[in-house]
Amino acid sequence: MIAVLSLSLVAAVDVTIPQTEYSAAEKVSISISSCFGSSVLQIQNAENTLIGVEQGANSWSTVYNTLSDPTKGKYSLIVSCADGTSKTTGFCVDAPGCLGAAPAATQCGNGECDLGEDYGSCAADCPASGGAPSGGGTSGGGGGGGGYCTPQWTCEEWGYCNADLQQLRVCRDIDKCFADKPESRPCAACEESWVCSLWSTCYAGEQYRTCVDEHYCGSTALRPVTTVACEAAASLPPVYESPSLPPPGPPYQPEVQEPSVTSFWGKYKFYVLSIGLLVAILGFVLVLVFHVKKTSPLMYNYDDLKEWAVKERQMGTSDADIRTILAKHTRWTEQDIGRIFEELGPKS
Repeated sequence: MIAVLSLSLVAAVDVTIPQTEYSAAEKVSISISSCFGSSVLQIQNAENTLIGVEQGANSWSTVYNTLSDPTKGKYSLIVSCADGTSKTTGFCVDAPGCLGAAPAATQCGNGECDLGEDYGSCAADCPASGGAPSGGGTSGGGGGGGGYCTPQWTCEEWGYCNADLQQLRVCRDIDKCFADKPESRPCAACEESWVCSLWSTCYAGEQYRTCVDEHYCGSTALRPVTTVACEAAASLPPVYESPSLPPPGPPYQPEVQEPSVTSFWGKYKFYVLSIGLLVAILGFVLVLVFHVKKTSPLMYNYDDLKEWAVKERQMGTSDADIRTILAKHTRWTEQDIGRIFEELGPKS
């Protein structure tokens, strides 16, 4: 009586496809019906290699694209239900008539089952396989005898939309019946996420900061302002400030251009010579001041940079990485950066 009941349950499970002949550029619609509880669909190519795993419950459907695997020949669809029942069917890819030969005889008496299309007819009589095809890819999950492993999938939250307009996540089987499955889906636009350093001290009426997009979108639509008048910095909308970002380097110095002389030489000779002399003196003074500031160890924001480098070392950042960050995200010169490490000495 028990054997008859088991056979009736096996016969109720079914996996159907609209046709059995496909080319290498078609989609196979797969329907699973009357599978008690959760079920797993395994797709094997003509070399009996597992190339796909899907999960569902009761009656469900999915689609397989024949472009997913280059192998030609007979493909097998193996459905395993939570109650131990299974069903296998097949289709051909670029191999007309590959299903024409009758499947090998199913061996049930010795506890071994093949992967023929009539596997379901004797699954209940194969205790050694636990009702699953031999070599089907499932692993025992509860006690001896190779019982059926019921997967329990859990997925991470979708990541941010990256520069390739894709969101990524990984799904894991808690019971470890199957390997982790990475997933992706298209998204509308890369989501910028800007973080900025603290504002610099006021210099010549302006303040500066360094801002970096954590998602590296390559766009600047939402980038915060990095230069403002000193009195305006406090009124700007808040932006996440990261103390780990290096302070900005000194601003670029504007070039001093001598005014062009367009007077009549004969009439305004004295004035022209006087103006030229004054301009020369002024230019010499500006060059001298700029040179002194450039070579002075107490240059603008220098102490902030030195303090930041010390903190980065304490957090385990290598000197090479500190140099790379400063060169990439600030306007400090190689000479200024080198002076910092000379003063700090070798990393202890």
